[in-house]
Amino acid sequence: MLLGEVRRFSRRHLDAAAIERAGRVPEDVVRGLADLGLFGMALPVEHGGAGLTLRDACAVIAELATWDRSVATMVGLHTGLGTRGIVAHGVADVTASVLPRLATGEWIGAFAATEASAGSDLMAVRTTARLEGDTIALDGEKSYVTNGRIAGCYTVLARTGARGHALVLVPKDTPGLGIGAEENKLGIRASSTVTVSFADVRVPASHLLGSSDRGLEAAYAVLSWGRTLMASGCVGTMRAALDASVAHVTSRRQFRRLLGDFSAVKTRVADQVAMLFATEALVDSAATALDRGDPAEALTMAVKVFASERAFEACDGAIQLHGALGVLEDAGVARLLRDCRVTRIFEGANDVLLLRIAAARLTGRARTTRLRARYVSLPDLAEECDSLAEHLDAAADALRAAYGAAIVGKQGVLIHLGRAEVAHLAAVAAVVHATKEDDDTVTLAVRRLLRDATGELDALADTTDVERVSARVADRLYAAAEADADGAGQRRAS
Repeated sequence: MLLGEVRRFSRRHLDAAAIERAGRVPEDVVRGLADLGLFGMALPVEHGGAGLTLRDACAVIAELATWDRSVATMVGLHTGLGTRGIVAHGVADVTASVLPRLATGEWIGAFAATEASAGSDLMAVRTTARLEGDTIALDGEKSYVTNGRIAGCYTVLARTGARGHALVLVPKDTPGLGIGAEENKLGIRASSTVTVSFADVRVPASHLLGSSDRGLEAAYAVLSWGRTLMASGCVGTMRAALDASVAHVTSRRQFRRLLGDFSAVKTRVADQVAMLFATEALVDSAATALDRGDPAEALTMAVKVFASERAFEACDGAIQLHGALGVLEDAGVARLLRDCRVTRIFEGANDVLLLRIAAARLTGRARTTRLRARYVSLPDLAEECDSLAEHLDAAADALRAAYGAAIVGKQGVLIHLGRAEVAHLAAVAAVVHATKEDDDTVTLAVRRLLRDATGELDALADTTDVERVSARVADRLYAAAEADADGAGQRRAS
């Protein structure tokens, strides 16, 4: 019922081109989303929310993203990063006061963790939080805060000591909180992105979310929710790209034939269908695991990497199928590409997440799913997924034996291992979620994913030599750039 309401509302009110030109989500759209209950869909019923599962919320965000990615980002960020820390770690008095406002859309949630000098390295944040009697004082500055200008409150990650961190809830109207100008972005241009500063900002000590020294762990748990919701937005983008591709190739004629009649076009469209199925399955697996309370950090990182890269690939493919029309704004697929590009960067840059995924495999924290005893409808594919899992285990054993602790410095090797792990997890998800009607789609998806994973494992053998040569080339380039910069500085001085 809710998805139907969201679809009807979106058809009437979400003009993606107009919203992008305006550079903001119109107030009547925000009110309409609030009236639908979307800002409270995953919040507890006792605080005015609908109490939906993360899996349900992902379906809603995917539907919104099919129509407009800026709107989906606003609602998805609020639902995940903006409110999850409050629900999971807020004390009773605070949640009773804050969550009803967030559920109705009176307040919109935001998450302030990234800093200009830290990026993906959350341990390097410089914003500080000091507990002084019955108050917490914050000082620092956060960059790239999504929903920053329209937010009613912020969940802020701050340093509390040499190694401790805390999550702190800060209402927007707190004295000392400053909001910068909107950033001029490549895509999701109607999504608010600003710098937020804290100059001796003081909130009650009860606004501490969780403990005062384990906030980083809490932040990673919140990010798992956020990444999964963001990946569901990528599902919506892929659906929109596929719809646009099919509409074009079944109406456009070239060489006296429909484009869709050419085998190369059919292959490209079929690949979009297969990767969409695999992405939907992987997002569903991650959301279900988080709803059950299972450890799923590595899985959610894999979901984020896979969904963001497959969405960009789908949008790029849609542009290619449209030909020259694809780069014109009226076709709409160029906007899809712009809007999804940032998803490979925010909520953890993909290269960084791939390193962490590989580390999880090497340390045994990545759980290998075996399919033989669980799934027999597609036994050949299940067997091949199990075989790939054994190859991953063997590759991890070989890397530990060859490098020991020095493996942490072999980032090229780790990225290949991480990509193989991501492809394996997507293949397993596709097989597990298959029904009889999906056999051809699943077969196409899994065959490609197994091929991708095998290629990544094959590349492990010569990556170290390539990395060594690449480092020498890059060092020469950097030295030349530094010399040019020094020369330009001397010319300006003279």
